[in-house]
Amino acid sequence: MNRRMLCITLFVAVLPCMAKEFSAPVIKLNSSPLNQSEMVWSATKRFSLSCDGPADIIWKKMFGRHQKSVNQNVFTVKNPTADHTGTYRCSYKNQTDLYSEIHIYVKDSEKAFTTPQTTQIVEKEGLNCLLDCLVTNPESTEFSLKMENGSAVPSEMNYTADPKCGILIQNLQPSYEGGYVCTVKVKGVQKMSDIFQITVLKKQHPPLLSLPADQFVRIVGETLQIPCHLINQGHSYNITWSSAEKGI
Repeated sequence: MNRRMLCITLFVAVLPCMAKEFSAPVIKLNSSPLNQSEMVWSATKRFSLSCDGPADIIWKKMFGRHQKSVNQNVFTVKNPTADHTGTYRCSYKNQTDLYSEIHIYVKDSEKAFTTPQTTQIVEKEGLNCLLDCLVTNPESTEFSLKMENGSAVPSEMNYTADPKCGILIQNLQPSYEGGYVCTVKVKGVQKMSDIFQITVLKKQHPPLLSLPADQFVRIVGETLQIPCHLINQGHSYNITWSSAEKGI
């Protein structure tokens, strides 16, 4: 067998190994494989999620306060509450873009929303802000955002409401500061979330400097005074002079 034929034979032999790819890991609910993207569960009814595949498995760390319930590839909840509502995702440890997920609603007649991780939101002007008020009952309607006193949000505010994620306020502005609540209707009755207090940190724009001219002519020894004015000064600044020749 010549060298060319040997190389071709080796390449063909390697192809099956190269073509071998993992399929997405499989999530099971109480040992039963899932064939749907979401489930509705009752509060206090125990459930267990397992994730299986041919490689090491990790659960996405979206559980936060529930992370202690994870044991290797199994997530067990003995006494579920509305706060266990959320999307549970597992993936391969070395290939996180290959995953499976299930969204579970844990219904509770007393709680229309999950308890937020924090209600004190401090964010910079121009950034987005996510209010983690997940809806616990998929039958809820009219998911929206209001001021804490029940009035409408600022007319220029843009936000998106996703029952599985919460409410995303886009492009925060100083005028958005205040208290907000997520609202839904459950069987015609309006329900509200905890109050989110939003504080917007204003952008600090550097002041504009104004000089009366860009060049001056003086006789050696003559006094030179150059006034420098600050325009749109919103903060305290220290002004220093420098020269291309030496510091002043």
